[in-house]
Amino acid sequence: MQTSRARRVFLLDSHDIFRMGVRSALSERNELTVVGEAGDLDVGLPLVARSRPHVVVVGIREHERALLDNLPRLRAQHPSAKTLVLSRTEDDQLVAAALRGGASGLLVKDIAVTQLVAAVHSVAGGHNLIDSVRAKRLAANRAPQPTHDSEDPLAVLTPQERKILDLIGQGMTNRQIAERLFLVEKTVRNHVTRMLAKLGVERRTQAALLAARLHHTRSTGSSRNPH
Repeated sequence: MQTSRARRVFLLDSHDIFRMGVRSALSERNELTVVGEAGDLDVGLPLVARSRPHVVVVGIREHERALLDNLPRLRAQHPSAKTLVLSRTEDDQLVAAALRGGASGLLVKDIAVTQLVAAVHSVAGGHNLIDSVRAKRLAANRAPQPTHDSEDPLAVLTPQERKILDLIGQGMTNRQIAERLFLVEKTVRNHVTRMLAKLGVERRTQAALLAARLHHTRSTGSSRNPH
């Protein structure tokens, strides 16, 4: 019997059979409940807003990669929902697109049910399942380059905001950051909001990737130009 504290999951995938299989597998778990499903994003958006899931499981195929560019629309409907992407492949382009879309995880579709359940709980708890080393490598190739007018875009941040950005880059949630810095969680949220506005980005992931890109650039420059 499912409890009122069960994790709420929404399924978004164009393949009816796949959705049916995932729903059946998750429904056997008392600590999870599937609160809705849809075959395409336009149909799913209002359903996500009404069902208020903890996690949206998004299944995509090779020809559906453009869906990742629209993931922010899901977050706009229900900002607290986390996104877990399931795909047949896990190449760098796909991972980079998932990061840009603000996904908290990307897994291949042939994983075991126990792995999927664990992933749902993990992203619902605020963890990022996309390998940090791989994310930093992608950031080095894809994140915005510093301009000549502002060689250090992070210069606009306060020391406290820089600390928070570093901790975001480590995959910490606002609550974890608050505990680390001995702050109230609401204070951390306010810092994050101002920090994103200063950096001209919309999501935490984008800010973390920018910081990783700048760190990579400085490290490379130091190794090439020793004093």
